[in-house]
Amino acid sequence: MTLSTHPGSLLRQKVQSKNGLLVAGAANALAARVIQNAGFQAVYLSGAGITNTFYGVPDLGFIGLSDLANHTAATRDAVNLPINDIPCAPWSAREPMPFKSKIN
Repeated sequence: MTLSTHPGSLLRQKVQSKNGLLVAGAANALAARVIQNAGFQAVYLSGAGITNTFYGVPDLGFIGLSDLANHTAATRDAVNLPINDIPCAPWSAREPMPFKSKIN
């Protein structure tokens, strides 16, 4: 995979084009595959969706970073789409989520 075909690079290019981007949300790898097969250009992976789907509880901090990393890695392996998430808690804009190093 070259840099120009890397999902993150593709997402960056699409956002910079400022044409708008419709992104569907997934809670697991199977849902992400359905989203990819439906023709979407990116997938939104939600911590709340993972918590709700896999643990059957509300998104109140019950899921750990390693669980999020494992589910994100499984989704990454299942699709060739950029995966996007905007974490809300317990991290903040002043203290970015230390997530990327867990899934590389």
